[in-house]
Amino acid sequence: MCNYQYIVGILWFIGSLILDNTNDVIMKYVGTGISAYEIIFFRFLFGSILLLPFYLKRTIAATHNPMTLLVHLLRGTILFVGMVIWCEGLKYVNITTATAINFTIPFFVLIFANIFLKEKLSAIKIMATCVGFAGTFIVVHNEDMQLDVSCIVLLISAFLFAILDIINKYLVKSQSKVDLMFFSELTVCTLAILPTVYYWVTPTCLTVLLLGILGITGNLILLCLLQAFSSLDISALAPFRYTEIVVSATFGYFIFQEIPTTTTLIGSVVILTSTMVVTYEGYFKYKGAGTIDN
Repeated sequence: MCNYQYIVGILWFIGSLILDNTNDVIMKYVGTGISAYEIIFFRFLFGSILLLPFYLKRTIAATHNPMTLLVHLLRGTILFVGMVIWCEGLKYVNITTATAINFTIPFFVLIFANIFLKEKLSAIKIMATCVGFAGTFIVVHNEDMQLDVSCIVLLISAFLFAILDIINKYLVKSQSKVDLMFFSELTVCTLAILPTVYYWVTPTCLTVLLLGILGITGNLILLCLLQAFSSLDISALAPFRYTEIVVSATFGYFIFQEIPTTTTLIGSVVILTSTMVVTYEGYFKYKGAGTIDN
């Protein structure tokens, strides 16, 4: 693998993080007026509609294998539960804190990737990720070192998202990206129907517009992730999730007037330092592996 492919994989991954923060901002904003189930239903409904034409153009006989459909159902169910928990948790914590909690995903991913995908982990990669996780531990505590119960709930969501990363990395080698995206959208949308009806609140025109944007950016997030996973080992990408703290702090300050705490700033420095170490190690590893393929 060449250094060019390494850089492209990282850029795809960072693009997914920026879009993910954009979605968090939208969900936090519209969550003051409608339930998490309704947000998720409309987000994935619009996402399914947008993907349907691309899905129908494909020869889909192979995707109807019962085992494959079962795996897609499992993916969608995990995503649904994780999204409900995450969307609800955003109501009680600021964007920066939520993002910091999301940084525990690489910690889980490294363990799962080594166990289930047999990916080899360098000592530098393990050390840098652990340091980044330590920075996250600092961020999620206030100056009195008290941990909010809401943070524990969001940790469960992060754990589920890590499982999804592993499943997606496994499937991206054999499944179409369109299939992976469409079945995720359709499954989550279907699971959200009943709770949406039960907790229904008629949305405003602005809310519908924002939910439509969620559907578009939601698809783009998964597309970026799948492109990244097809370029690099998931363990090589995991530590770069920490760069999201910069984006979330910026969004939180300018949109919700959320000022990062001292612990957030200190933890962010630790996190960004670990990311730079992984960048250096990973870039030169792949640089020495070959030249750019045409």
